[in-house]
Amino acid sequence: MDSNAINKMGGPSPFPDKHLLTLEEQRKYHLEILNAQLSTSKELQSLSIKELKAAIKKAKGTQSWILALNIIMFFFGIVLISVAVYAGYSNMSPMYSVLFGGIGFAELVASFFIGAMQRSQKSISDLVQIEITFLNYFEQVTLWEHYAGIRTDTGDIQKENIAEAAKKIQESTAQTLELVQKYVENTTT
Repeated sequence: MDSNAINKMGGPSPFPDKHLLTLEEQRKYHLEILNAQLSTSKELQSLSIKELKAAIKKAKGTQSWILALNIIMFFFGIVLISVAVYAGYSNMSPMYSVLFGGIGFAELVASFFIGAMQRSQKSISDLVQIEITFLNYFEQVTLWEHYAGIRTDTGDIQKENIAEAAKKIQESTAQTLELVQKYVENTTT
């Protein structure tokens, strides 16, 4: 790929003609590239943090709804048991007392044993763990990207650094996916 093609893609050319640039111009050029990389990293990091906050906010909203619905379900069970008691003391058919009492008791038992709150809390915990894993992975990729971009005194990219960075990023990806599968995907509630 030539310098003109890279310039058309919107970035500074990583292939300046070194013979035309002074040492100071080369340093400025490398500083420009470094600043562009740092700027991109900061943008991605702020986007990641923004998305993490949005996901946690949504999870909190969901948790609030589940809690409210569980409270309503619990009080509905209390009301049904109260109606059953009232039906038992009044001249209503005993069938109503048994029916309302049974449904009310089932509502109370369901509100405690269905475990919607616990599943919701586990989902939030999993979400936060995945987000933290993503941020950690992103930081590792950013660090290895910078390592790969280290240049020699003459401005050449070191192929060994690129190979090492690619290897480490692949290892990090494998580790991250393994941990997500082990701790999030394979757990049952």
